[in-house]
Amino acid sequence: MRRNTRSRGQTTRRTFLAGVGGAAALSSVGVVGAKPDGAPRTVVLRSKDADELAARAFPTTDAAYSKRGSWFTTGDDSDGPRGSDKLQFYIVPSAKPFNLGSFTLGDIQSLSYHTKKVGAPVDGSHAPNIYVNIYTEPDNEDDTASWYGYRLNWEPYLSNNLDAPADTWVEWSTDPGTNQLTFFDAANLGFFGFYGQPTLQDLQSGTINWNDHFGSATDKEIDYASETVKFIVFDTGSGWADDHEGYLDAIELVVNSGRGKSGKPTALRIELEA
Repeated sequence: MRRNTRSRGQTTRRTFLAGVGGAAALSSVGVVGAKPDGAPRTVVLRSKDADELAARAFPTTDAAYSKRGSWFTTGDDSDGPRGSDKLQFYIVPSAKPFNLGSFTLGDIQSLSYHTKKVGAPVDGSHAPNIYVNIYTEPDNEDDTASWYGYRLNWEPYLSNNLDAPADTWVEWSTDPGTNQLTFFDAANLGFFGFYGQPTLQDLQSGTINWNDHFGSATDKEIDYASETVKFIVFDTGSGWADDHEGYLDAIELVVNSGRGKSGKPTALRIELEA
């Protein structure tokens, strides 16, 4: 499906992640200083940024949750290089233009984002939707990969109080309520998620032992809250990205440390535009 997009040269994700400092070249001039009362600092990402971040997304004005645009994802090869692979939009907290500094999973007060899935709801029969992976920094203590410590997957269809009709803007949030995101750690759980998974609040209230949920899972107490966040990634799955169409917009992250040192939470809102 062709969308209102601009044709630009592509940057590989490997190039971007190999030199995160290069993110300073992003065109996001719409960065507003954080307010003393903790109001969100806004970063506006546009078409050039989608390429610089190797997000494989189509910035478009066809749909918007807020402002005038959003980023569209499709696996349709006829849409060119951006449509030939899965969405992978990396947020590197300490890099420009995000500038959040260092923070742990325990420091996250909330994370929310908005999607509009085309043609189908998000439910047990139509599971695929844009999801979040949070990677932590490796610390040589039970790391599950060479380049990260843990990977926590937050799948929308496994959310608490799921309500996500087709062709409608839906908010996904770690806060309690409708469409509350829950997470799994496939490396320690042994498979890809279940209903009634832990929430962010569970993660922050104590250790998680996946064996308490399934006897086949790793039997150990994991203190995720103390882990430093490396990447926050908005993804589509390689097994279904070719058949998925949807929009992403209005991401908001609130952390209790990082860039803000005044004792007040630091709030960042990311607006995705064309």
